[in-house]
Amino acid sequence: MKKILFLLALSALLPAGAAEIKLEKHEVIPSAWGGAMTKTADGVELKATQLRNMFLGRVRRQLPRELVLWGKGLTYSFRVCGKGRIGVFLYTLTSLYREETSAQTREIALTDDWRDCKVTLRTFRPDILKAYLVVEVKGEGSFMRLADEKLEMPDPEDREIAASPDFVMVPSKGGAAVEFTAPGREQLPAFDGKKRITLQGRDGVFTLNAPADIAPWGKAPKGSVQEGVAKIGVWDEKSGAAKGVYVSRLSDLEWSVFTDIAKAPRLNRKISALVLGDSLSDFCRGFNYIDEISFWINRNKPGNFTFRNAGVAGFTVKQLYAHLAGQHGAAELHRMKGLWNRKYDYVFIFLGHNDTVQYFDKAWNPVPHQQVKVLKEYMPKVIGEIRRHSDAKIVLVTPVAMDYENCKKFAESRKRKGQGYYLFAMPENLVPWCRALGEIAEKHAAACVDLYTPTVALPEKHKVFTPIDGVHLMPRGQHFIAEKLLRFLASQP
Repeated sequence: MKKILFLLALSALLPAGAAEIKLEKHEVIPSAWGGAMTKTADGVELKATQLRNMFLGRVRRQLPRELVLWGKGLTYSFRVCGKGRIGVFLYTLTSLYREETSAQTREIALTDDWRDCKVTLRTFRPDILKAYLVVEVKGEGSFMRLADEKLEMPDPEDREIAASPDFVMVPSKGGAAVEFTAPGREQLPAFDGKKRITLQGRDGVFTLNAPADIAPWGKAPKGSVQEGVAKIGVWDEKSGAAKGVYVSRLSDLEWSVFTDIAKAPRLNRKISALVLGDSLSDFCRGFNYIDEISFWINRNKPGNFTFRNAGVAGFTVKQLYAHLAGQHGAAELHRMKGLWNRKYDYVFIFLGHNDTVQYFDKAWNPVPHQQVKVLKEYMPKVIGEIRRHSDAKIVLVTPVAMDYENCKKFAESRKRKGQGYYLFAMPENLVPWCRALGEIAEKHAAACVDLYTPTVALPEKHKVFTPIDGVHLMPRGQHFIAEKLLRFLASQP
């Protein structure tokens, strides 16, 4: 997918009802971005430093993780003085570990006198995991003093825009059409996955066609990110409402396989599912494996499948139990709130990737652990807590066999003399963990889906798991898990 970069006008106005966004503390990364920062009474001072053949300084502030940025116009106001020129941009990291500048302003010339500035940034990057507001100063001898910073986002004055469907899968050469409902509007700006356009509506309904060549798999060097996912959508400048829809691409073979599975009579019924998991469930929301299952079950009969994805990055079985049991000290994470406000037919527990991590001490010796013992102690407690609230069928899902070779490379890159490190995906840890999980399922009348065995021999694992760490799922990994769990649901009485 082509890099998305838009230049936004200065001094743009916010719609009424703008809400201020809380930003994290200022940070500089001298080795990568240059700059020397000094905190002042009312802000910061940043001096450019030499970085290779240029003079540059950047200071960044992280935006809240739960913020939905797609299509929203962020307005950043600040006071600044100094020497040289500055620019403002959004720096984003996706769940697929693609880093890039996703929106930026024109540069502003600095003077000795303080001046008030206001800029607007809008990003169309899909799947933003982290986002940073960055201010940079360039040029030899350049510096800036920055104060009275405020970042605001429109707070929609009316109902949000709705989309049907809210996630789309397409074959290798297929496009997609999505209907957006925005009562009272006659036209809306839109992004079709490649360019900005304006849509004309009829009775508040707008149809946006995604081109057949967005989100291609294409050819890419080994170790690079192949996305296969794009995002399209519309927004309303006046109210601040915006709605985006992911488009995920399948190979023709995958499309055929999913189409056949979705014809199973047992999928032609209403199913509600709860997913309790770690980052393999928490990341890539809107186009991950549970969204794909929903797409295929609802494709012929919308509304047949509903779900709650309560995955939390970093979760272990012990942490899950602490949250379900409401133990003192368990973090109040919004992913886990109100779990039992609806009735479920299935509760999937997809954990083990963090439980089986191997830690090494400062001398790089393996740290003994009791992973299987912890599993046998806490998974029965998790099952018990679920059954106190729900009569749903409980499904224990084994961890996948991650890209171990890449995990080892990632671990090696993090080694520092006199410091410990960790390693994911060790078969010596995963195999007994999966075996014990199956035994627990049998003993406690739960179902068990084995994802470990079929992922051991997967070819081209760098296209299944993120190349940067070998742990998280690329779109092809999402397809693989969705197929296995869809087959499980199709087999149920």
